[in-house]
Amino acid sequence: MSKFLIVIFAISMCFSACRKDVIAPVEACIIQTGNPDHQSYSASDFSATNYSGKHCGLLPLSSKHYWVYLDSIFDNGSFVEAKYDTLRFTKTYRTETDGLTWWEANKFVGLPSKCYANDSSIFGLDYRLFTSNTILDARKEIYQFNQDSLHYLTSFGDEAAIGRALHCNFESKVATFTNCLFFEKYARMYRRDQVYLQPGLGVVKYIREEAPLGSLEIQTQQISTLVSFNIQ
Repeated sequence: MSKFLIVIFAISMCFSACRKDVIAPVEACIIQTGNPDHQSYSASDFSATNYSGKHCGLLPLSSKHYWVYLDSIFDNGSFVEAKYDTLRFTKTYRTETDGLTWWEANKFVGLPSKCYANDSSIFGLDYRLFTSNTILDARKEIYQFNQDSLHYLTSFGDEAAIGRALHCNFESKVATFTNCLFFEKYARMYRRDQVYLQPGLGVVKYIREEAPLGSLEIQTQQISTLVSFNIQ
């Protein structure tokens, strides 16, 4: 009888452990709702912070998420090598005046270096030129739109550029993505960036073309294509 009880107890413990795994709570995803477009902040309003939560929206943001890209590297149009690299958002910051959390990536794939995302837009935050890093300006960079296409003025730092946006479909080794957002930023004889973004997932392809020093002809420098990802 004692052996029978031991077996029953062991089975009940295993069942209990399995049940705990099944009902383990999933960390809630928070949607930030602010719209900081064209907002300016003083350097004293901007500070590093340790944020352990996760944000959902047009771009999901968390220190636990990662995206793996196959980077094709070119030397002024000539292919050099292909290598894998991983995008993570490893640092967070806070703008004190509105309580927004901004995320900094360890790799550039066409997103702003410091990102904030709500459900419809991705914003960038950069120090204003010629202010000795005392003022930061926020600007909407990638966003949902209803029109078939958009054309607008933008820039690479102090270099004026023309922006273009389209809805698109994109097929890769990961999946076939539909209703992607395609954003292009083009400065003639200087640089062109192209970003394909799947809403709710992230950048699925990024292309950078740039004119070499002393040349006025832009040439391919980098193509990054998403090959796997982990959104927790």
